[in-house]
Amino acid sequence: MKKNSKVCIMGIYMGKLPNYFSVWLKSCENNPSVDFIVITDQSIKNVPENVKIINMTLKQVRARVSEKIGFKAKIDSPFKLCDYKPAYGFVFSDLFIGYDYWGHCDFDLIWGDLRSFFEKYNLEKYDKFLPMGHLSLYKNTKENNIKFMEKVVGYSDYKKIFTDERNYLFDELALIKIFNKNKNSFFDKIIYADIWPSKRRYTMCTDLKYYPSIYEEFRKEYNPVNFKNQIFMWEDKKIFQYYIENEVVKSREYIYIHIQKRKWDLEGEFSNKMIISKNKVFTCVDENVKNNINKYNSYSFIKELYDDVDEFIKHCWSYTKRKILKIEKERIIVESKI
Repeated sequence: MKKNSKVCIMGIYMGKLPNYFSVWLKSCENNPSVDFIVITDQSIKNVPENVKIINMTLKQVRARVSEKIGFKAKIDSPFKLCDYKPAYGFVFSDLFIGYDYWGHCDFDLIWGDLRSFFEKYNLEKYDKFLPMGHLSLYKNTKENNIKFMEKVVGYSDYKKIFTDERNYLFDELALIKIFNKNKNSFFDKIIYADIWPSKRRYTMCTDLKYYPSIYEEFRKEYNPVNFKNQIFMWEDKKIFQYYIENEVVKSREYIYIHIQKRKWDLEGEFSNKMIISKNKVFTCVDENVKNNINKYNSYSFIKELYDDVDEFIKHCWSYTKRKILKIEKERIIVESKI
């Protein structure tokens, strides 16, 4: 980057904080040149200087959103807030005054060295930086902050989505379409480690049905993406994937690691070198990467096969349920007209 852009990242969390929240906070502290805002109904003490806590209830957030967008927002559960993430720059514009970029994030992740990646990929060139809901940054301009209001046929109608209780993946699917349609400068490379939630062993996701092109490019660039012998670590305030290729230990650095749909937390105290595996983050005491892989993230063909079959069955059942619900809904509509 040509300048040291001021960046602020916001997350909203309602209800009891997850076990891994302390790890998220620590990784925020390790990025002192980036500011963070947490809106929550919980009491949080001893936060880093670059983290600001704002106490609000879900009802208050809903009232704030409704006032700003000009109609009653449908936010009956914290999960629905995912659809509102792209509107944070508009709804909470007063909190982002003075910042060049604002962003939204999840909490089930550990930050690496954010600033180094902003510089490496020239953040200031882009109106939107990164594609997913777990972290997206937007250039803080009036025009950019209302992009979520633009329509893309078949994908985006914020008024409909903001008045419906269902989740539409608006923060990902719709915003991708909006920025691509308008040919805005949009950085959508995968530079983060997104851990596959259905695998017991820590492996990176390599596919996404509603955005396959980005993963196709990812697989081509990092061929292969995963290895039989690999492990993820938080070392010197950075996130690394260590792997063994042709008997040689190699590494890749990522901007953050996203560990979704797992119960994980901190074991022991923070240190400069920590292993991220087995649903825990804990101090690395053995410098031998091969030993750590075998002990904490070992490969098993049988377990991998079981996970794949289990995921396939769940996918089939989920698809069947959606079809049944759709049929039932259509039946009710037909009967109501008789």
